[in-house]
Amino acid sequence: TLTLTGKDEAGKTISFTDDNVAGTTATISDDKATITFVSGDAPTEIKDLADGTYTLTEKAAPEGYEIASSITFTIKDGKVVADSVVTEVSDATAGNAGTQNAPEGAFTEATAQSSAIITMFDAVKTSPTPTKVDQGETQQEKPTEENESKNITTTAAKATTQTKVNYISKDKAKTIALAHAKVASNNITGYKIEFDKERNVSYYDIEFTANGYKYDYDVNAVTGKIIKFEKKAVRRVNQSKTVTKTTPVSAVKTNYIGEAKAKAIALAHAKVAANRAYSMKCKLDREKGVYVYEVEFKSGRYEYEYDINATTGKIIKCDKDFD
Repeated sequence: TLTLTGKDEAGKTISFTDDNVAGTTATISDDKATITFVSGDAPTEIKDLADGTYTLTEKAAPEGYEIASSITFTIKDGKVVADSVVTEVSDATAGNAGTQNAPEGAFTEATAQSSAIITMFDAVKTSPTPTKVDQGETQQEKPTEENESKNITTTAAKATTQTKVNYISKDKAKTIALAHAKVASNNITGYKIEFDKERNVSYYDIEFTANGYKYDYDVNAVTGKIIKFEKKAVRRVNQSKTVTKTTPVSAVKTNYIGEAKAKAIALAHAKVAANRAYSMKCKLDREKGVYVYEVEFKSGRYEYEYDINATTGKIIKCDKDFD
């Protein structure tokens, strides 16, 4: 069960009319201040809303789901302002054991009809289901196309498929990342998504490029919450230059220190033992005419990135970020 309320620019409560809910099962309160409806097989269409700020609130969630956080949005000149769609998400605490965070809502603009769809996701009430035991550790089943569960939205019926582990789908994780980046799916390139697990947290690692930037998102595979995201400018190549021959970095013959040495230099500088590092990556690249080894790894709660001169072994750049 969901409710919709609103206030105009002066902060006065907006009064709804029968025209707003015509053709739907939604009802209007006696004081005309609240529209109440239940999500069904098709979107609930609220028509001709006046300019103002509105709040969509879930009063009761379907069985087996947590109540989602409220979503606020603004209508101006008869259209939803995309940047105004906001969802407040609270972290679950140790005292709230068993409570899942509500993932962010999604906004889709349908310009051809001058309409918009506001989608609210409910988090599933669930506890990890053991699938196998290996040396005392309980592991969760990796999501597949068959066991990715469907959550509740304001425009769709509640889930009818429920599996051992209620992961959100890859498409939903993609939608969450693109909504946060404010990028349309038809404007992205180099899209990649992988399922991963770290410190008993399952998540989707999503990468894509759009509008001159490279985006990297980690989205919780259960709650849909964005764990981490990065946005980096992509270096542009001067297209006016004529390239007559390109030699792969791996084919350049010179006295490089080698990947093993580059890794050792990075670990020594970071004061991290080799057996304490994981997700280690190392590749040879060329930056501003200088060949460097780009070394990345994680240890504890930190992520390290190094650029090391491929010939001298000198550290050119190093970053240490709390993960």
